[in-house]
Formats: sequence, C-alpha cells, structure tokens
Amino acid sequence: MDKRILQFKSSIVQHLESLTRLQTFNGDGMNFGLPYMGSKNKIAQKIVDFLPKAEHFYDLFGGGGAISHCAYLSNKYKSVHYNEYEPLVYKGFQMAINGEFKDEKRWISREDFNALKDSDPYVAICFSFGTNLQAYAYGKDIEPIKKAFHYAICFDDYSMLDEYLGDRKIRLQQNDIYQRRLELQQKLKQIKKFKHVNTLMDSADGFESDFNDMSENLGRLERINEIKIQNSMNISTSNLSYDQVQIDHNSTIYCDPPYKDTASYKSEFDHDKFYEWCLQQKNVYISEYQMPEEDFKCIWQTKKTKELGANCTGYAIEKIFTPRSNNLFRELKTFEDEDW
Repeated sequence: MDKRILQFKSSIVQHLESLTRLQTFNGDGMNFGLPYMGSKNKIAQKIVDFLPKAEHFYDLFGGGGAISHCAYLSNKYKSVHYNEYEPLVYKGFQMAINGEFKDEKRWISREDFNALKDSDPYVAICFSFGTNLQAYAYGKDIEPIKKAFHYAICFDDYSMLDEYLGDRKIRLQQNDIYQRRLELQQKLKQIKKFKHVNTLMDSADGFESDFNDMSENLGRLERINEIKIQNSMNISTSNLSYDQVQIDHNSTIYCDPPYKDTASYKSEFDHDKFYEWCLQQKNVYISEYQMPEEDFKCIWQTKKTKELGANCTGYAIEKIFTPRSNNLFRELKTFEDEDW
C-alpha cells in the first residue's frame, strides 16, 4: 500500500482517538499534559507502561500533568491523583481538565505578559519562553511578526500581515485554527519562492527564520485543549507539598522532583529531606539524573531529546530510581529505550 495512504489512515485514526478518548489506549503521536518546562510528555507512555500496576497512582510533582494524564488514559489504575505545589501550574491543569481553555485565543503582548503572568495560566504557559512561566516568549523584533500571524489565524485580520507581504496577499480559507496554521505556513512557503517580496521576508531575523514556528503559542493552546478527562471521579488533584499528600494503601507513587544541580527554580528544594521521605515510602519511583547510590538503585533509563535553542537539540539520560529497600525492584528489569 502507498506510504502516503498509510500515513493518511494513521493520522485519521489518531485524530478520532483524540476526539473520543476511547478505552483503547495508544499513546503513539499523542500529547500528554500541559506544555511545561521539563515535561515528560515525550516519554510519558514508556514511564507509565514501566511502573507497576496498583489500585491508586500518585503523581506528587505533577507539573504539566503529562504522567497523570497518561496514567488516567491507560486504565491501569482505578484512581489517579495529581499533586502540584506551584499554584499557577496547578490552576492551569485544573482549568485544562475542566475544558476552560476551549474559547481562549487572546494575543498577549509583552506588557500583557508582565502584568498577568503570575495570575493567568494561559498567559504564563502559552506566552513564556520555553514555557518557563517567567520570561516573554518573543524578542522585541519578532513580536510584531508573531502578532501578525496570530491575528490572521485567530481573527481573520490581515492588516498587519499585509504590511509585511506588500502586494502578495494571503487569505485563509480553513475554519479550524490548527488547519489555518498549516494553511498559512504553506502559503508563506510559496511566497518565499519569489525574490521580489518584502525585504523583511528574506531577512534572517524575520519571516525566513521564524515562520516554521509562526504561532507556537497557538500550538501550546491546541495541546492544552487536547486534555480531556471524561470521568472526574477517577482523578483527584491537590496543591500541596509532596509530603503533605495522604497516600492510600496499594499505591504506586511517582515523583518527578526538581532535579539536583540543574536549572534554578522559583523556590529552593531540599533534596536531602526528600531522600529521607522516599526511604520511608513503599513502592515509590523517582525520575532523576542521579541519586545517592548507597540508598537508591536505577531501574530504568532512556535517552530523551532536549531542546537547547531554536535550531539546536541535545539529549539527556532520563532515569528512574527506587529505594534499595523496595522489595519490588528485583522484579523490574532495567530498561533501555530502543533508540538508545
């Protein structure tokens, strides 16, 4: 069968699954949770597949909720509990699972961002650099171009885009925002073939370097709106410190704490206190790059791509640890990704 037909059929199946969230779970091509710095979105299904089955699942450093979302869709656990200490991220996840972003499409300027980033999850998540929730996503020279893209896609307003393109007008026919993004991208590619377009179109700092990511803020919004929780009775949430969450018996506990000796966080994290807490738990599994070898054993690892810049990627070795006192770890096999 023609490869293009196979790809088309695969895309249709994935689209239908994303719409219906059927009981059959296949994470290939799916996004999990909110866009968030340090998200486990790309490896969420592998992690959930690896972790042991139990009646309850606790995601104590929930962040963007990728692991909680994946665990919920897997039907592997009767209940899933998402906990996140950062109030703004917690609020964003709550809003997402309640479908509160479905009508959202505001353009957020640099001034708007600085005024609203600490209170509005849409602003902080969709318009921050690398979803770090702190710095505005776009440089001052790029912001007007991004705004022109946004207004054309979301509001059918081409006044700003026309200023850049001169006599080569673009008008979008699609109705869906995702399809309009693709349509605009394709039309811009066609325009780039003509040498007499506006000089800005050909500049390294303008359209040519940026139109492939013309509206990453809208891409993030689309991903947020993919989060659908059909049965809220099976997922609970809390905004607590990890050690304040009450954990039921017969539970798998997953922790993705701030990694030691890596990026700075809004608040300091006491790793020694966390290690002591882990040693008192049963069936706890921790994502980290490194942990004290005398008390913890690495039982899983995979290579994960890291975005280092606009055109630069690297990788990190993601690992899962468990206390050496955990009697279950001997039943688990060290895993290496097939892409290792």
